[in-house]
Amino acid sequence: MKSLYITVAEKIIEEIKNGHFRARERVYSKNEICKKYGVSWQTATRVQDRLIKSGFVKSIRGSGIYANYIKNINVPCTKNDIPLKRVVFFIPPNNLFVDSFLCGVQSRAAQLNLDLRVEFMNTVSTPQNVFSAYQTSPEEGYITVSAGESVYFSLGAILLSSSIKSVIIDYIIPGSHCIITDNFDGINQLITYLVSKRCRKLLFAMNFERSLGALNADERLLAFKNEIQIRNLDGKIVDSGNFNDLIEIQKNNDPPDAILFPQDDPALKCKSLFSDAKIKRMPFITGFDDFSQRGRSLENLTTLHVDRQKMGAAAVDLLLAPWDIRKIIRVQGKLIVRN
Repeated sequence: MKSLYITVAEKIIEEIKNGHFRARERVYSKNEICKKYGVSWQTATRVQDRLIKSGFVKSIRGSGIYANYIKNINVPCTKNDIPLKRVVFFIPPNNLFVDSFLCGVQSRAAQLNLDLRVEFMNTVSTPQNVFSAYQTSPEEGYITVSAGESVYFSLGAILLSSSIKSVIIDYIIPGSHCIITDNFDGINQLITYLVSKRCRKLLFAMNFERSLGALNADERLLAFKNEIQIRNLDGKIVDSGNFNDLIEIQKNNDPPDAILFPQDDPALKCKSLFSDAKIKRMPFITGFDDFSQRGRSLENLTTLHVDRQKMGAAAVDLLLAPWDIRKIIRVQGKLIVRN
């Protein structure tokens, strides 16, 4: 029997699919869910969380949740067999890795003799007819990078259109072609390395960094759980975000052999704090991404390098792939072992 919050969330998803809410229109608040479905505030909160994870709504902090699904898009039908002549790369605001993605797009487009046009997204005032605003053409393919709500509201219609070739990098939007890093393979590589170092007791530290998108963090946590079960390892999860908890755990009589973080910055901070706390039995500490947002040195951190140039190149290849089935392409990274 399904939980009540799942049943309510599925009903709201059906409303969204049936066109009850337009794209970018505000969906029920928690109070409205409580009144409409006769549930508690706690259940309404779980309903909204379920809707956000489903991808059919997008949450904007302090503003509520908004529909992220377009049932019918009123644009002229474009034949998918028209040869691609040009790649258009939309540069969104507030993405740290856009230059690396663009480098991969440029290189691959040049190899395939495709023209490239780069446009900066105007997220302040995007008109309803985004197709005419961005001058879409059947001879063009469109690529953008995840950068929060601005991308979904400005380019959602293009990304979800079945008649326009488009790809989003570094996120998954239901109904769109997507390129993401292979988080599952990355965690597999890290744990394989740790097991080779005779680590059997592993700890995954979640919520110690707020900047990473929920998709990557959640996938890396799920990958950790899968690996622990498959390999029959002793695995624990700490999601408090408090480094003092990790210090206390490591000082206990049965500390973990290794601590995995889904990002590099908290892994580096943990190494520094453990050193200051004079931890006698130092665990292996690993990160993910091979990038420090704070500009810290990674010279002593084992991590997983995310190949963003390769992701950009894969996005161009996906534009040229058969367009009848939506695809999610996962690009493998590379294990970087440092002392």
